[in-house]
Amino acid sequence: MSTLQKIRSKGPLLVGVIALGIFAFIAGDAFKIFQPRQPHDVGEVDGKALSIADYQQMVEEYTTIQKSMYGNNTLSEEDNNQIKDMVWNTYVNNELIANEAKKLGLVVTKEEMANILEEGTNPIFNMFPMFFNEQTGLFDKDKLFMFLAEYANIGKTPGLDPNYIANMQQMHSFWAFAERSLMQEKLGEKYLGLISAALTTNKDEVEDHFSARVNQADLQAAIIPFSDIDESLITINDSDLKKEYDKNLDKFKQNIESRMIKYVDVKINPSVQDIEELERDVTESAELLRSGEEEVSSVINNSSGSQIAYNDIFLSLELYPEDVVARVNTSVVGETYGPYTNAQDATINAFKVVDKRTLPDSIEFRMIQVQAFEAEALVKRTDSIVNALNQGASFAELAEEEQQTAESFWLSERTVANQEQFMIYSTLTTMDKNEIETLPMQTGNIILQVVDRKNFKEKYKLAIVKRSMEISSETANHAYNEFSQFVAQYSTVDELVANAEDAGYQLSTQEINTNMHTIGNISSTKEAVRWVFDSKVGDLSNIYECGDRDHLLVVGLSDIIPEGYRPMKYVKEGLRYNVANDKKAEYISAELAKLNVSSVADVKAIDGAVIDTIKHVSFSTPAFIGQTRSNEPAVSGYAAVAQPGQVSKPIKGDAGVFVLSVLNKDRLEEEFDETQEKSRVENELKYLTNGRSIIQDLIESAKIDDRRYLYF
Repeated sequence: MSTLQKIRSKGPLLVGVIALGIFAFIAGDAFKIFQPRQPHDVGEVDGKALSIADYQQMVEEYTTIQKSMYGNNTLSEEDNNQIKDMVWNTYVNNELIANEAKKLGLVVTKEEMANILEEGTNPIFNMFPMFFNEQTGLFDKDKLFMFLAEYANIGKTPGLDPNYIANMQQMHSFWAFAERSLMQEKLGEKYLGLISAALTTNKDEVEDHFSARVNQADLQAAIIPFSDIDESLITINDSDLKKEYDKNLDKFKQNIESRMIKYVDVKINPSVQDIEELERDVTESAELLRSGEEEVSSVINNSSGSQIAYNDIFLSLELYPEDVVARVNTSVVGETYGPYTNAQDATINAFKVVDKRTLPDSIEFRMIQVQAFEAEALVKRTDSIVNALNQGASFAELAEEEQQTAESFWLSERTVANQEQFMIYSTLTTMDKNEIETLPMQTGNIILQVVDRKNFKEKYKLAIVKRSMEISSETANHAYNEFSQFVAQYSTVDELVANAEDAGYQLSTQEINTNMHTIGNISSTKEAVRWVFDSKVGDLSNIYECGDRDHLLVVGLSDIIPEGYRPMKYVKEGLRYNVANDKKAEYISAELAKLNVSSVADVKAIDGAVIDTIKHVSFSTPAFIGQTRSNEPAVSGYAAVAQPGQVSKPIKGDAGVFVLSVLNKDRLEEEFDETQEKSRVENELKYLTNGRSIIQDLIESAKIDDRRYLYF
């Protein structure tokens, strides 16, 4: 029971530190799926299937952690989609690393896990402050083992408080994913460490690296940007584009199928009648606030439908909506302002300044949590402690009797992380220094004492009516009927494309793949995405009601791009840009040949040519050219080999053609240190082949089939 009391004593502050372990949770062995293939799967990694049930369990586990971390009972569609993607991507990464580690014989031993616990320095341990030694401030594995022993005895002890059991089970699940994450993290470290150890160098490369870094040159450059050459001076035909496509074919490889769609999205806006009706409602609420005939909490929370619930608490102005804050300074306590329209969030508003006081922004407090199986015993024990404190008893001694710490904490508006902390903060704001107050909670009572207060500032109680400009059913039906009459005339995507814009509808194009959750960044379009991957080229969908029921969407499938090399028509723009630059370089070189250039200054005869000086050019980094705002490796290459006074032939760069002459060469005053230079080279290699790039290489060489769109 002692461990539970310590867990509960830290309870209100756990949510913040849980964030440190969120990625660790999804990186754990919970994602190692060893069950036989199910009839329906959400995907495969190198032939190993992930079942719907297993994937759903992972998503639910992570969602529970996410809600606990932020103190929210619900998550947005975007949050849920991010969770689904994170779970899938982590599963894929873990499977790939596990496969490679198995081939290499890499495992995480019990001894290695014991060493991690012994060191106690991993950031994930910060999730568990109750396992830290209060004297040293360090993680204490013995406290962890005491908790695990206490948890193991839960099933052997009859009549335990269900809240106690639930809290212990939740903390045990937190530790379980932390432990799994530590194992997965260690396995990843060993695998990536093995790869990194292979990234070495030799003496010749180290010497070349040093020379390329310390030897520098100043150049005089004639620059003819490609952007200054008119397109009419060159000719590009299909054979040029095909040649460029074939030359760069590997750049156009895609590992998953994608589909091209055409769609029309109709945004439904509130009608004039809708807005007038809303204005009448807000006006009525504002009059009730002015008259004082009803409690403000009743007006706001029950009758007005405001986006912002009324809480009887003083808050700093910056925590209220900006449009309200902008008007508060011109209002006095007791006054009601509005109605008024705020275009930024499409709302109609009114508010009443209920009260204003100068209060502390931050409050230091300590607390004792009191629990009992029966209500009568809870009241008796709580009253006993409060009476003792009021008579001068030591807070620390009473806390120790309850097997809790008397440690104090600072809490402010901005650090409140969940509903429990909000209730505590609300109570603390009404208390004076050293005052004792009891706060009833679901799990028992909390006895609070204010230790200190600071950062006093003006705070307000505001009753805010903030109503969105909603769409009535009449307006929505009218928009649907009008759009459906248009769509009903056509049965193919080509017909939609031919007629949409003439009818006043905007036609959009998008390429989507199975990793995407929405069309046109419109929420609630998952059904439309499923339709796209279950249709034939040329098909036209029915109308989807999506968004917050304020969008009408029709989709047509115009093409399917299979896994492999993207067709040339979809990369034609990039190809044309590259070919155009090559042709412009040929044109510029031909024009320069006519001039018989003997100096950089001669190039000024070419239209668009600019003469500039480029200083401190070395072979180790591409030269940056200010005139074209481009990095030019070819310029650095020339500077490394040319001699002063030489004038180069035309050099094609990424953004133009250059004629260069070395003005002088010098060397940085730095002595060669083989050990330091070797470290530089190896660090650059590790940077270029970091963990992310290694994982990406594994992904590109693996067979990954993501079918989540069929089910989620």
